[in-house]
Amino acid sequence: MSKYGWMGCCAVLVLALAFTGCATTQSQAKMTPEEQVSAAVTKWKDGVLSKDVPTMMVSYSEHFTHPELGDKAGVQSYLDEAKAAGYLEGIEVDTTRAKIEVDGEKAVVYPIDINGSFGSIVYELSFTKEGDAWMITGTSASGV
Repeated sequence: MSKYGWMGCCAVLVLALAFTGCATTQSQAKMTPEEQVSAAVTKWKDGVLSKDVPTMMVSYSEHFTHPELGDKAGVQSYLDEAKAAGYLEGIEVDTTRAKIEVDGEKAVVYPIDINGSFGSIVYELSFTKEGDAWMITGTSASGV
């Protein structure tokens, strides 16, 4: 292929990526905050069900805090230990009862029912909007 042929292919690729990026940004912009948070919950849930800790951690903010787990690194350590102990095997996450409450740049999703070999818990996720993404900044659980 000639020099100009490669340049033409590169130009088409750049344009395709630019249009794809614009379409994604526009569709995100058209979503309500509740729809954006719902999408973030689905992303988190998919990570949990995959049992892949790095995939789960994508949803957690660098500003995450928890009274027992500490920060994001503490969550990762906890999830690594839970996976090693087999607690993620057969895990079920049910969000059908979950309500999303958005207040500006903050959101709470509750109740999320989680069942596994450890028993049943009711989970709450707290999100904060960081740039264009809703990230988990806190959690709480009852029934543990």
